[in-house]
Amino acid sequence: MTERPCHCGESKYQRLFTAKGFCIGRCLACQQVRTVTIGTSPLSTDEHYDERYAQGYEANIATYDPHYIRVVSLLERYRQAPGELLDVGCGTGGLIRAAQKSGWHATGVDISEANCAQARKYGLTADPVTIFQVSHQNGSLDVITANHVLEHVDQPVEFVRKAFQLLKNGGLLVIGVPNFGSFMSRIYRDRWVSLHPEDHIWQFSPRTLQFLLTQAGFAPQAIFFDSHSRKTVGVPIRYAYQLLDVVATVFRAGEAMLLIAKKP
Repeated sequence: MTERPCHCGESKYQRLFTAKGFCIGRCLACQQVRTVTIGTSPLSTDEHYDERYAQGYEANIATYDPHYIRVVSLLERYRQAPGELLDVGCGTGGLIRAAQKSGWHATGVDISEANCAQARKYGLTADPVTIFQVSHQNGSLDVITANHVLEHVDQPVEFVRKAFQLLKNGGLLVIGVPNFGSFMSRIYRDRWVSLHPEDHIWQFSPRTLQFLLTQAGFAPQAIFFDSHSRKTVGVPIRYAYQLLDVVATVFRAGEAMLLIAKKP
């Protein structure tokens, strides 16, 4: 199989482990962890996301709403509504709705036509395009959110630079990704629930995500951490996870992280 270079341009890496037949490696130059192996399955196609993610968003819409409300609440510590907010990778529009309820003029884009169609059924504005294809003018947006999107993007450097161009001075970029530096990632390694090597190209840690954003000109403001609920496991194990989540939060090692950065 073909091997993928790092987004910094370096091709050399330290092999960490193999998961689902995919090599996971750490860049020797910038320390970014990535899925080195480029697979042959159509997992990055629009049809894949239509089939896999649209159904998931719709089935879990009630579960996701509190998360979206939390994202909006956290970003509003650094910038208040009203303003123009664009949600990249908007799914069926959960974050758009949460932002609108808080006073933002919020719209979204998603590569899945099925997701966008579902969002439009709710009366939301969602277009089936990428961040590179949006109609917004440079310097026109107050906030860009990308919740669990960047780990899927082939060109994260270009993605972040495009976001920088679209934002007004003082605007916010809000990035949510799995945290490869989490306790759960270190414990489970190739069996970590958020690894998804068939879908996730990049495995970010707080340090590598901040490095990516500062290289594009952003000034990181804060990182917030969260963990998965794991409601499907037995009660004793669930309590153990909850205790570990508390410890992980204290040590800034939760399974998911939300980074808020400002365009100076």
